[in-house]
Amino acid sequence: MMSEINEKEILRRFELISKFTLNPEVTASNLDRVRKKIAEGAGEQKTSQQNIWRWHSHFFSLRASAGSDAPVGRYGNDLNNGSAANYHRKTIMKSRITKFAAAIVILLVIIFTVSHVNDSVDIATTAFAQIKDVITSMPWQHTITQSHYYKNGQQETYESESWYSFESKTMSIISKHDGKIKYYELPARKKHLYDPETNTLTISYLSSDIYNLVSHQLPSPANLLSDIIAKLKKWGAAIEMNKSQFEEKNVNVYFVTFPAEEYEETGMLYRTQKLIVDPDRNLLIASKTKQWGEDKIVTESLTHYTYPSDGPKDIYEMGVPETVKILDYIPPEKLHEVLDAISAYRDSFPDRYIAIVVRSHYLWSYDMYLTEAANTYYVDGNRQRIERRHFVSTMFREARKEIESKMQDDFAWQFSWWSQDTNTESGMLFTEITLFDGKQVYELRRRQDMKGQWTTKRKFRAMVSPFAGYGPVPLSWPKPAMDVKRMALIEDDYAKEKGLICIQTLSDGKMGRKKIIALPRKCLFYINPAKDFICEKAIYIDQRNAPWQSDASWLDGISPSKINKEDWTLIREVVAYRKTSSGRWLPKKIQNRQIRPKMSKEEIRRNKGRMYTIYFKENQPFPQDVFNPEQLPKPVIQKIAGIPDAKGVRELNLCKKRLRQIGNAIAMYQNDFNGKNPPSLDVLVQTEGLNADALACPSAISQKAEGAFVYRGKDLCAASSSDMIVAYEKAGNHPGGYRNVLLASFQVKRMTENEFKELVTQDNILRKKEGLPEKSIK
Repeated sequence: MMSEINEKEILRRFELISKFTLNPEVTASNLDRVRKKIAEGAGEQKTSQQNIWRWHSHFFSLRASAGSDAPVGRYGNDLNNGSAANYHRKTIMKSRITKFAAAIVILLVIIFTVSHVNDSVDIATTAFAQIKDVITSMPWQHTITQSHYYKNGQQETYESESWYSFESKTMSIISKHDGKIKYYELPARKKHLYDPETNTLTISYLSSDIYNLVSHQLPSPANLLSDIIAKLKKWGAAIEMNKSQFEEKNVNVYFVTFPAEEYEETGMLYRTQKLIVDPDRNLLIASKTKQWGEDKIVTESLTHYTYPSDGPKDIYEMGVPETVKILDYIPPEKLHEVLDAISAYRDSFPDRYIAIVVRSHYLWSYDMYLTEAANTYYVDGNRQRIERRHFVSTMFREARKEIESKMQDDFAWQFSWWSQDTNTESGMLFTEITLFDGKQVYELRRRQDMKGQWTTKRKFRAMVSPFAGYGPVPLSWPKPAMDVKRMALIEDDYAKEKGLICIQTLSDGKMGRKKIIALPRKCLFYINPAKDFICEKAIYIDQRNAPWQSDASWLDGISPSKINKEDWTLIREVVAYRKTSSGRWLPKKIQNRQIRPKMSKEEIRRNKGRMYTIYFKENQPFPQDVFNPEQLPKPVIQKIAGIPDAKGVRELNLCKKRLRQIGNAIAMYQNDFNGKNPPSLDVLVQTEGLNADALACPSAISQKAEGAFVYRGKDLCAASSSDMIVAYEKAGNHPGGYRNVLLASFQVKRMTENEFKELVTQDNILRKKEGLPEKSIK
């Protein structure tokens, strides 16, 4: 009898059950057997069976109405009735028979549910592939999209219309918010851009990289389905399939809920995709995408698809006037060959290696390069891991000089040194790990004020590594900016002397709603064909009143307060090469120098900038579990007294991050201006390219108040005591009475109001010792 089964027998039978492979076709009969076993019991068998199945139906009920946007798997309302749930639970647990039977029921239903979900994914994947095949057999597709973006309580709406021919591979896109029209001839690698404000039609060439990017991001329902199929196969998803009505048509509705992604600054991010399919033609006719965070919608868009028999043959059929001014920037065929050669060498670079990129900063007071940071890159095909370590900027300089004298210029020594954990004696901090294991991205960060504990910066899913643009490859073969329209081969004196190929690119300046996004830029890339087409020297010139700016009056009427960028030149040059074990060339040392118009000749001469040294080993054995996310440091869950919710913690952390950005910008300013601190924080936006948003606390942003930091370090310099205060938050920015404080060591500390007052007292003592006036709290 079942009532006589002891605990060991129960465990033994559960172990046997766990080894079974369930066939979904017989699941119903298995559940009927369980029902019968329960019904055969004595006493309260009938009541128990009814209550068990009533409870089960409540627990696994799904919101499956065709008009609902709720994801699959949300519980029914009856679960919110605590007294009913307690009653069911107590009834089930009255006898050993019902305990055991209930356990079997739950186990079988969970297995059935998992099996059912997997089958749903397989069925949906097959259905989406069939729909995609029908779409690609159509001559044309026509798409109309309306997207809404929500940020800081503001909504922005964008509308676009596109046409795409599956036969001729031409695509047209109309952006309705600014009236611009794009027309792509993909086989010829041509892009046509019409700007109605200037009545100009710019024709430019698509390099291999941009061509591949455009081809994979076509606004086509076929591309959308390909993307969803790939994600379903890689990550899985919850899928609900219904029949419904859409615009007075009978349709099939697929509701896909993707796994949630986690970000430190925004919390959990959820994404759903609703696909509406015409069952008669098996064509996708509409899609709705929604992304939302813990307490607000981030983006949502609705797209309609039609499949006409004909479409626009050129950009003029999209409404471009015949009187338009044409700017033809199609480069000569020889430049096409150079660009393709650069892409070929970059794409064929070894995909299994370990690289260490060490960054050093030249200090004029020491007349030497002093190591400041290093990134270690582990690359195995699509799997990548990056470890970031750096020295505290102004501390331990004497100790670092001694370490610098002991450093050896070989991979083994550098790998050993930069593989260690935080080294408190030298001030070297192991601060960040980024891992992509082929499916998931993990970003961990060590907070300097949490005694070496790690926290999760963010975690999200990705199809390919989002970090392919980092490391030795982009340093060797930099890509032209996406918005470059004018490219040409030029032959200047430097190219002739060195036997290099010079590519010149010109970009126009851009004006945003509140400030300049980018100044007009000229780039000169000097390519060395004898060394695998590596870019041996690159010069980036940003200039407000540039002669190459298409619209010379682009700054007319603009308030000087919105012109937050100044002219500057960046020179990046390979000063030493090395060969890999497979015979490939690679830069060994790359020098970066910034030159600004106000710098004197002596300052330019002394400015040696930063040096990047690359140590590289291909086919090197990787450390054990280096790509295993289970072996990452275990992050702690940060809880701060006085801050009731995760949003408050994120805002406090984001504020700290922005103060750290301010500290980095001050360090750059000190290097450019002989160790002096800037006269104000606003100057950093103009001279060091600091994002203006970094000067506002996120809590203050939500209150529409800017200037959330008090600058106390105007009269400090690089030689000031590392414990002195440079900047701090105004009182009341965060709940709990916390403030973030930037010190002269460029560390950022979070402290209570009492701790802050004690720090100010100590700061005034240090200021008095250095002959500086005391300052009160603002």
